[in-house]
Amino acid sequence: MSKRTWLHAIGIAVIVLSLTAAAGQALAGKHHARTRDRTTLRAVHQSLSPATEHKINVLLSRMTLREKLDQLTLASDGQMKDDPSQARRPVGAVFSETDPVLINHYQHDAVEHSRLHIPILFAYDTIHGFRTIFPIPLGAASSFDPSVAQTDHRIG
Repeated sequence: MSKRTWLHAIGIAVIVLSLTAAAGQALAGKHHARTRDRTTLRAVHQSLSPATEHKINVLLSRMTLREKLDQLTLASDGQMKDDPSQARRPVGAVFSETDPVLINHYQHDAVEHSRLHIPILFAYDTIHGFRTIFPIPLGAASSFDPSVAQTDHRIG
């Protein structure tokens, strides 16, 4: 692919993405007008207390660049099981681990043996559905209608 063709393709992609974003905003506005529970769609901003802000700033100032980057590490449950010492390495989060015994073990290792005692975040992917016949939470949220999620929860 020539440089000119490549730049042309990028330009078209930018235009398509811009039009898609504009259409999405227009549709969101229409859905917003029809939704009765407007407060759930309003952006929420909660300020942290000065003491909490100070704790965060102190922790960040103590962290090396490597430690900050390590907090962005997302290990899979398989990586953790294949290498139990992984929790002692700087890991920001573990994906798809559901065994409470292992989670407790990894968390104790991370908090008790790391320099700054930062706990690990644990998450589970629901992109393919999580023990439900309903759309994934992202799909329910995309309806811009809070009653969809409430109904799914009540039935599921």
